[in-house]
Amino acid sequence: MKKIKSSPALIVLIICRRRIEEEERDRERKREEKVRRREERRLEREERRRLQKLETKRREDERKMQQRIAIEERKILIAQRKLETIRLLSELFARIKVQESK
Repeated sequence: MKKIKSSPALIVLIICRRRIEEEERDRERKREEKVRRREERRLEREERRRLQKLETKRREDERKMQQRIAIEERKILIAQRKLETIRLLSELFARIKVQESK
């Protein structure tokens, strides 16, 4: 094989080519890093939105549950009042019956 003599121009050309290749690799690496960061931010936004939706749903469910509890408590109170009314009326009728029998 022939040995190629290295001329200064050839050495400069090789150095320039390597530098260009290195710069291209750096640009590609930076571009990939930028794409990766963008994807990470997108995923973080999606996760925040998902958590916000879950929190909103939890609050709504809690509100509905509190509303159901309030309605049931009101029903119980009304039933207790009716029962007390029936007791009072029964007592009143019993007294009237006792007075009529005298």
